[in-house]
Amino acid sequence: LAGMRVATLHPSEIKVDDDELPDPYASDPVRSNELIYHGSSPCNAETPEWITAENWITPNEFFYVRHHHPVPIVAADGSGYKLKVRGEGVAERSFSLEELKKMPKREIPVTIQCAGNRRSHFDN
Repeated sequence: LAGMRVATLHPSEIKVDDDELPDPYASDPVRSNELIYHGSSPCNAETPEWITAENWITPNEFFYVRHHHPVPIVAADGSGYKLKVRGEGVAERSFSLEELKKMPKREIPVTIQCAGNRRSHFDN
């Protein structure tokens, strides 16, 4: 990557103090204390075994959480939110939150699991 370098900062030019930066995860949603947490910034939590044993469908509040970035902040009225859909052989299209909410809804039972779930079984 050295050939792509456009500049090198001298240590005296770096003026950002990490302690002064706002926490980018401060506005993340509150989650259940019953999840098994492996990290909080970003959130990394798995569903407890007793939930999966007692429920055919995992309740939303106990669904595993794995983020690499803060949860986006969306205005209550959805203004400014756009979902862009694109792909090979598909014309690019954008949808507002209002448009998405007007679309037909379907519930489909599926199996999905984070590859990191049950990692505690491999510890020790």
